[in-house]
Amino acid sequence: MYRQILVADEDQKYQQILWRNNSSENIRTYKLKTVTYGLASASFLATRCIKQIALDDKDNPNLSRVLQEDIYMDDLLSGADTPNNAISICKDIAHVLSTRGFHLRKWNSNSTEFLAQFSEHSSHDARVEFSKDSNESSKVLGLFWNSSNDTFGFQPSLELTPPLTKRRILSESSKIFDPLGLLSPCTVFMKILYQKNFGLQKQIGILPFHNN
Repeated sequence: MYRQILVADEDQKYQQILWRNNSSENIRTYKLKTVTYGLASASFLATRCIKQIALDDKDNPNLSRVLQEDIYMDDLLSGADTPNNAISICKDIAHVLSTRGFHLRKWNSNSTEFLAQFSEHSSHDARVEFSKDSNESSKVLGLFWNSSNDTFGFQPSLELTPPLTKRRILSESSKIFDPLGLLSPCTVFMKILYQKNFGLQKQIGILPFHNN
C-alpha cells in the first residue's frame, strides 16, 4: 500500500539512498519517490490518502462512509444487509480504489453468493483462494474470523508460567493486539490485577503477584 503513495517532489530529497552494484563502482544516490516502509509517518499517510479518497467521492454516501469507517490500514472490514448490497458496495469501492492505485485482494465473506461474484472477477489476483473448509479462518486486526459459521476467535500467545511478577504480567498483557476492543472484558481484568498489586511492593519485576 505504501509504495502506491507518491511523495511530493520537494520532500523526495529526504528519502535518499546510496547504491552500487559492486565494490568497484562509484556510489550513486537515488531518491525514493514513494512512501517507504518503516517511516514514522507511513501509516498516517496511508490513512490520510484513504480519507481523501472518501472526501473526493462524497457524492456516494455509502462508499464514502465505508472508506472512512470500515478501513483500518490496508484491511477493509464491512458488511451489508443483503448479498446484493454487499456486492454493489464492494465493486464500487474496488473500482474507486483501483483508479488511485490501491487494488483490493483476498476477499472473504460468509455469503457464497458474494464470493462467487468476486472469485470470477478478472481483476483479482489469481493467488486468492476462497476456501470452503469449515475450519478455514481469516486473520485480521488480531482476530480470527471463521466465515463458514460467522464467528470470531482469538488466539493469545501468552507465557504465564510461574513466577508471575508484575513486570511479567505487564509485558504479557501488552502483547494482546485488540484495536477493536472486543477483548476488553478480559484484558481489563489483567489491568485491574496489576493496579491492585502495584502498591504491594516497590520492587517491580522481583516479587510474584498475589491474586487475593
